[in-house]
Amino acid sequence: MKKLVYLIFLVGWLCTSFTSSAQFLTEDEPGKPKAKLSDRIVIGGNFGLSLGSITYVELSPKIGYKVKPRFVAGIGLKYIYYHENTDYNIGGTWYNYKYESKVYGGSIYGQYTLFEDLNESIGINIGNIVLYTEIEELNVNAYKIDPLGFYSDDGRTWITSTLVGGGIYQPIGPRAGIHLLVLYNLTDELFSPYSNPVIRIGFNF
Repeated sequence: MKKLVYLIFLVGWLCTSFTSSAQFLTEDEPGKPKAKLSDRIVIGGNFGLSLGSITYVELSPKIGYKVKPRFVAGIGLKYIYYHENTDYNIGGTWYNYKYESKVYGGSIYGQYTLFEDLNESIGINIGNIVLYTEIEELNVNAYKIDPLGFYSDDGRTWITSTLVGGGIYQPIGPRAGIHLLVLYNLTDELFSPYSNPVIRIGFNF
């Protein structure tokens, strides 16, 4: 219950802050017509895949809306599948360790472009500098650790992840682009799927 109250409070605070400061931070460019609705929609996300003795699959689609040219707010979904099947030798004895985990949930996020087109201003072609924040509510596997250091399931639980940070956004067309973000999880809970810092590479179009 405390987590739910905290999440509602934090979401409300962010929405109020964004609403009250959006015009100051993200004025439309003078002399340009307002963008069409379809031009304001941003679709993208983060995706990951690793196969072998450790299988990792991540699907994190997002959809956002350009409130102003420099400010995007949106929502996202997340699904992570992790499976490990590994043999360990401990003191001359072989052990087979199997573990499977599934993480799913949703999020809200905001992204603000702090500096645009650094190639034009300082001659360094690294794209745009952006600030980013995201609040995720995730359903994760709880676990116990045995004396050998192996994990075993202990039911499921909901956790909140509050991610803040920034990075680089490199446009690769009129709408598409790739971003590299370095984030810090302010609510680093026991069963969190993240370890600080959180590095993300994704795209949008």
